[in-house]
Amino acid sequence: MARADPVYPQTITQAIQVGEENISIACTAFANQLLLIVSSSGKMGNLLKVTIESAPDLSSNSSEDLVTVEPLLGADDEQIPVVGRYIAEKVLRELSRKEILIGVSLKDMSKPFIHELADKILNVIRVHK
Repeated sequence: MARADPVYPQTITQAIQVGEENISIACTAFANQLLLIVSSSGKMGNLLKVTIESAPDLSSNSSEDLVTVEPLLGADDEQIPVVGRYIAEKVLRELSRKEILIGVSLKDMSKPFIHELADKILNVIRVHK
């Protein structure tokens, strides 16, 4: 029997522990878009649009991905786009998507913390795929 198309939107919500922080994750898959909220404050925080496009490398026959980060809402903080991009790239590659809206509100934005957080987000997504 053929499998029916999924009904959108589909939402995953989960609380995870990263280090000493409790992090809330909400991921909603719409038919044409993903929305991921990652928060240690219970708020959406800064909202970013992250897009991955294949850009041909004219110097060889290979291609590399071009990642753009567009801040949509929130305070001007140079760490937020870096954190959002790192998490968004991992999620987009896992789900074979090209674009995501990501809300980021985190107290700890250290590199080890973000790496562990991204891995735990991927584990949550894999369980619900």
